[in-house]
Amino acid sequence: MPQVSDEEIAALRGDGSTKAFLDRFVREVLPFAHREYHPELVVLLGRFGTELNDAFWDALDSVAGPDGPHENIGVIVMGAMSSQSPEYDRAIARFARSEAEADAWLEGFAEQTYQAEEHAVDADAADHIIDEPGDQYFNARQGMKVVVKLRRARDGIDWIADNPHRELLLYALAELIAESRRSPKLAELEFLLKHAKDWARHQAWHAVQQHWNDGLGDLLLAELARSDLEGVSHRQRLLTIAAVHSGIGDPVPDLLKVFGVASSERCLEIITDVIAAKLDDDPEGKAGIATRRARADRLVQNLGEAERGLANGLIDILTGGEIRAAASALPEPVRNLLPSILLSCSIDLAGPLACLAAAAGLDIKAAAERLLSTDDKRDGRAAIQALHILNGVELRTSLRKALAHKRYDVRRRALRALAPDATPDERKHLVSAADDDSADMRLAFTRLMQEHIWPEAIERLIELLADTRNFGSHSPMGGAWSRFSVARGAAQALGAFEELPVSAVDALVEAACAHSADPFVACSALSALAKQDDVRITPVLLAALESPGLDGDPAYRPRAQAAAWALCDRATAEKLDALDPAAARASQRDTSVIAGPLLVAFGVLDGEPRERVLTELRASKQLERETVVRTTAIAADKLDGLSLGDREQILWRLARGEALDALTAEERACVETWSQALDVDAGFERFIAWIAEVAFGLPLVGEINGIRAFDLPERIGVLTMRSMSPYREEEDGVDEGM
Repeated sequence: MPQVSDEEIAALRGDGSTKAFLDRFVREVLPFAHREYHPELVVLLGRFGTELNDAFWDALDSVAGPDGPHENIGVIVMGAMSSQSPEYDRAIARFARSEAEADAWLEGFAEQTYQAEEHAVDADAADHIIDEPGDQYFNARQGMKVVVKLRRARDGIDWIADNPHRELLLYALAELIAESRRSPKLAELEFLLKHAKDWARHQAWHAVQQHWNDGLGDLLLAELARSDLEGVSHRQRLLTIAAVHSGIGDPVPDLLKVFGVASSERCLEIITDVIAAKLDDDPEGKAGIATRRARADRLVQNLGEAERGLANGLIDILTGGEIRAAASALPEPVRNLLPSILLSCSIDLAGPLACLAAAAGLDIKAAAERLLSTDDKRDGRAAIQALHILNGVELRTSLRKALAHKRYDVRRRALRALAPDATPDERKHLVSAADDDSADMRLAFTRLMQEHIWPEAIERLIELLADTRNFGSHSPMGGAWSRFSVARGAAQALGAFEELPVSAVDALVEAACAHSADPFVACSALSALAKQDDVRITPVLLAALESPGLDGDPAYRPRAQAAAWALCDRATAEKLDALDPAAARASQRDTSVIAGPLLVAFGVLDGEPRERVLTELRASKQLERETVVRTTAIAADKLDGLSLGDREQILWRLARGEALDALTAEERACVETWSQALDVDAGFERFIAWIAEVAFGLPLVGEINGIRAFDLPERIGVLTMRSMSPYREEEDGVDEGM
């Protein structure tokens, strides 16, 4: 605290302007200052003898609202509570009102939250939406914690039990205890567990986990035995606490006691949690699974015969065993028990049990409908897996119903399951996935069409070329591009069709020539045009060779690179008669990532253009570029005008079908020594090595990865709060343009 003399304090206290100055500071500076003031500020201001209580209450009202500033909440609440008779209830009521306002806001915000979770809005917008609810509740809960902290220090905590805002206060108390380095009194933890309900109860057990006391053993056992425990994370927290309570890092001793009083369904649920819960000392990988299975096996011995058989089946499938094998080992009493448990067990247990029942050939229709009705993606995934395993006559009907599920991951799984065997009538319905609000559903549709190539999908794919849902989160420093993955996927899907209607070619030409925020949509469109029959395509590809680089950087030209590969593909598909002088210049002067595919294209072509390129390459002593052309010509058996050297003669024989093993030892050593000396990582030797491996089957030193990969600048990925949540982009990592 600043050192202020008594004389200075007296002078300030006597100055008529001091109160006005401090009032304004408290009301207008403290709530908004991007500076954290020490709590002793309240004591300092009190020494001036001015009445600041009203100012602090005004400041409290400013920070209490969901949309209020977030600064200095603790100091402000302490100032408002600094009178001889603090108005705790007034502050509690104000922060409770703020919590209620946040609840009302959240209810109205539900649709936006859902759109963010479903990836129906751009990634940047979704990042903000996912973060927003926490911001709305922050002030109310932070303020309530300060009030509880102050009154707890003065009056203890018994007053909370009869307060009308008990749950909010208990939640605040639990947070305070969890955050404290100092262990609380046992009575406080007992008070928390006795009174906290619903959402506050989870936080209460979190506080207990941070400050375990063996005096809570009976309460822990009672909690573990409850049949209405919701939330996997809460149940696994209890197992972690039980491991601490045992003193040996093992929850089984407590769980064995629970098995004596808990229902059969709860015991089975505990076994699934034991398999899933990794304790701190557990090893990783297969050893960790074996450790958790050993715990579960110890518990199973305390079940009745039928329940034991069912538990063993569950353990088998949850630890990686084959589901049908586990089901076939189920005794008849277990098969008789399974249908009734499926109807009464918790929804988390219903998923694996439904899969086991399906593999046993039992009726799972009701269980699948129950799982699909929760609108939870994990439950929906389990339902679809079980339906697949059963593979009954109602499978496709159930999968079509799953296409209306609330979560895109479930809809997508249903779409992927229906697509391979879809009839023409079904296809008409399934192509509506192109209209799904979720970008991940639309993306899944484009990728399925790359594989299944439905004519009914062409018009929808054309529409998706204009899809601008951005999967990329942009760095505030800039330098990145948008990531229109659906549009890219649509172009790639259209490229899978052997023959496209004019309307599709029109759309691809337009996309290839457009200036999009995502340059790789044009790249995908150029690639898709490569093998189509249309007189406009070759001029479009040649023009794209002159495209500028990313943000004007001539070092990185992905559109030109895509055009070069498209021309190469067009030449190998015998849809290209010649390349113009501009392409010849690019093949001689450009970098390997662009010139390489063009040199391959010249090698596939024969006649005067190729000869002119070879002559100019020899004249400029560009031996590696010349070798790319000559080696390609040999592989394509386009030798008109070429005189072959000894090694090239051997390569030609291999290209015409002679086996490598049929060569003499000297001939084989000649070509293998050559191929193994090639650099597979860079430059034009990389292209020569690629041809040597693909066309002639020659060995290389190392592997050629991503011969078509775009040459792009180094970038730093963007980390957001959403990227650490279950709602993160599935296409994460640095965008490589593919």
